[in-house]
Amino acid sequence: MFAHVAEHAHLYRALLGPDGSARLQDHLRHRMTVAIHVSKQHTAPDDGDSTHVDDPADIPHDVPAAFIAGALLSVAADWVRRGCPGTPEELSATVWPLMVGASP
Repeated sequence: MFAHVAEHAHLYRALLGPDGSARLQDHLRHRMTVAIHVSKQHTAPDDGDSTHVDDPADIPHDVPAAFIAGALLSVAADWVRRGCPGTPEELSATVWPLMVGASP
């Protein structure tokens, strides 16, 4: 994700900056929450209760997924506002332990 943000930093800086669109930020956060939720479903052991989502609006309330999506979006916004210090790999290495700690 951070490699993509770095490649398009000028766009993300405009979209996530102080003059950016709150509607777009909400859309990105929602899409990321859905992606994290679905990813968790695909990596979880199959207990017969897996959620199949045809419509993203049908995902159940997933607090950890929403938390992680919001955190990642905030980190990306802060990173581009500061001129993308360091590499995407360095940022990922810093964020990864935080994400693992936030996962149930």
